[in-house]
Amino acid sequence: MKRLHFPILSIAEDKQFSPSALSKIKHRKLILAIIFLLASLYLFGQEERIVSGILKDRSGIPMPGVTIQIEGSTIGTVADVNGYYKIKAPLGSILILNHEGDCNTK
Repeated sequence: MKRLHFPILSIAEDKQFSPSALSKIKHRKLILAIIFLLASLYLFGQEERIVSGILKDRSGIPMPGVTIQIEGSTIGTVADVNGYYKIKAPLGSILILNHEGDCNTK
């Protein structure tokens, strides 16, 4: 089996650093890895949002059967009997609402 040499390990093998200095280096690498992981989770979490609500007409009556679609895609949903809808949409996207007999609304 071929042994891989990493710079940090070869320095430790040469005994140029004390064990406490090597421990500090490993500790810093661990902290940087955790920071990178948390930052990437935060950034990926920003890409999409769940949008939900209840669609009602001007008199406050729920509107079942309204289709909600993300503009420029085939992703969509339909409001339930109580007018409730829920859709996962990218940030900045436009939702198009369509009810039979009515015009589209953005």
